[in-house]
Parts: sequence; structure tokens; C-alpha cells
Amino acid sequence: MASRSTAKRLADGGRIDRSHPLTMHFDGRTIEGFRGDTLASALIASGERVMARSFKYHRPRGIVTAGPEEPNALVEVGSGPRREPNVRATTVEAVDGLEAFGQNAWPNVRFDLGTINRALAPVLAAGFYYKTFIGPFAGTRFWMFCEHYIRRAAGMGRAPAESDPDSYEKINAFADLVIVGSGPSGLSAALLAGRAGADVVLVEQDTDLGGSLLSAPVAGPADNWRADMANALRELPNVRILTRTTAFGAYDGNVFGLIERVDDATDTSTPGTPRQRYHLLRA
Repeated sequence: MASRSTAKRLADGGRIDRSHPLTMHFDGRTIEGFRGDTLASALIASGERVMARSFKYHRPRGIVTAGPEEPNALVEVGSGPRREPNVRATTVEAVDGLEAFGQNAWPNVRFDLGTINRALAPVLAAGFYYKTFIGPFAGTRFWMFCEHYIRRAAGMGRAPAESDPDSYEKINAFADLVIVGSGPSGLSAALLAGRAGADVVLVEQDTDLGGSLLSAPVAGPADNWRADMANALRELPNVRILTRTTAFGAYDGNVFGLIERVDDATDTSTPGTPRQRYHLLRA
């Protein structure tokens, strides 16, 4: 009989490494996963359907997508001074010892006392807090008193109050060409430019190259092409590959802002390793 942690897991297939199991924690409960999982896929395989609660009425929120466009599964990752709120579970790489929490719920996302707001929906109209607590019959002091509780009831993630224990790096870099995304067109463009002698930077937010090709069957024609292209790129000394890196802005003069997640998953940092690296790239 399948255990609860693997009851919804396919017996084979996919891009996970079943020979490397991982143990993680979500809202204090232990969940199991494998190398190659995201937090979202490990939660689904463990039977967890609710990852967060909605902003106002605390309705249950699960996973809608498989990438950075995820609007619902916003979680807190880490604890103490390394806690980071409002992180998409679909973009969190599963690592051993990962600790995550659901948001906007008390005591947890499964049993949330804030769901009482759904019963009060008829009197909680849009902007009711301004119309009710601000006006000729409510003074500033009364509003400031109520605001504290209103914000706590409708808040999202919690920012840590402790000092940040991690270090961060900034790099000023230059390239002839920067390519954002390593899907089929990104891989082809990077290889073509690299073989022509250009100094190329290939930016990929995922942990592996391929983009949409990662959805293809493993060891199929598309996946084999992806692997061959990736190997060819790694052999070119003039091509720099940045995985786990998000391009957050493109500015005048072909200036790009990149954030590389170097050591950003667990509650402990590796000595001498930055948590994140900021690249200011001029192409």
C-alpha cells in the first residue's frame, strides 16, 4: 500500500531522481519528495491541496500553474531571519530540510479561523473599513486602533524582524549578447552566436536548460535535442550559462538586471557563499 507521501506520485517518468529522496516540512508537517521536485510538486504528491488562503475572505488556494506565473500558491520559505514571504511554491527548488509555511492563515492553511470572514461577506463590502472607521463619527484615534487589527486580518506574508545574516554579491558584467530564456529558440540563438565568436550570456530562471522542452518526454527526440544543445553550449568558453537566474529588467543602453539564486533554499547558509548575486549586465 502506498504511503501518504507517495500516494499521488507516479511510479515512474518525469524529471525527478527517485534514487535521491528528500524530507521537507510544510506548516509543521513532514512531506517527502525527490531531487528534481519543486515544493509545489512535492506538496501535490503528498496530497496537500491547500497552500494559502485568499486575501480577504480566506478562501482556500491551491496550485494553478507550473511556473513563475503562479497566482495562488504563495508561501513563506525558511524561518527566523531567513524567512522569505510571498514565494511561489512552483518556483521553489526542493532540497533536503526545506521548511515552508502557508500564508494568510491561522493556525494553519488547513484549519484557518479567518474563514469566518466568508460568513461576514454581506457586511464586508469593498472599502468598508474606510467608510466605517473614517468619517464624521469616527476620529483618527479610533481608526488607528482598528487599523492594526484590519491589517493583521488581511495581511499576506510576514517579513522577518531580525537582521539578515546572509551576504550578497554584486557583479558588473559585459557581453556581446544576452539571451533571456533557454527554450528552443534561446538554445539555438546562443549556440549560433557562440560558434560565431560572440561573448554570450544565456539566462535561465529554472534549474536546468530547456524551457518548454522540459515538458517533453524524458529521453524522447525533443529531450535528446535539448541535451545535445546544452552540452554543445557548455563546451564553448565564450558562452556563460546562468541557471537559477531571473532577468527582472531591461533598461536603456542594453542594460539588464539579473538576480542569481546561489544559496537560497534552506535555513542555513554555506560559509563564504552569497545567498543571491546581483548582475548588472551591459550587452
